[in-house]
Amino acid sequence: SDFDLIANFDLMGGLASSGTYDFATNMDLSTKKRVRLTANLTAASIIALDEFDSRTGNIDSWDDFDGTAGAQPANIEMYYASTDDDPSGSPSFSAYKKFTQIEEHARAFKFRAILTTSDPAYNIQCSAMSVVSAII
Repeated sequence: SDFDLIANFDLMGGLASSGTYDFATNMDLSTKKRVRLTANLTAASIIALDEFDSRTGNIDSWDDFDGTAGAQPANIEMYYASTDDDPSGSPSFSAYKKFTQIEEHARAFKFRAILTTSDPAYNIQCSAMSVVSAII
């Protein structure tokens, strides 16, 4: 209600230490086949709280005082679940399994990305996320 009370427009939604993204569509191979799945990501760790007074971690735990070096504590992990059923019906998918590249024998797949950060000063900026399949 008071424009002057907004401390940071970039962080109006707050910060979360994790998030889940489920792909909007499944991959249907139409029949059960052996396939190689490869996850492709274009992402970067960004310092969401790059102002000195905004950093919430203890200064003794910072990798670098000005945030330009050290480990980037943000990560994206890709997961897949598979089924031999027709995905347009009522398929029974397996549990999600982590992968970067995997060979699997199934008819259809669904995908999920889990984004995490171990330092609330960092976040992930993902500009591209896909899974490529190759019949083998």
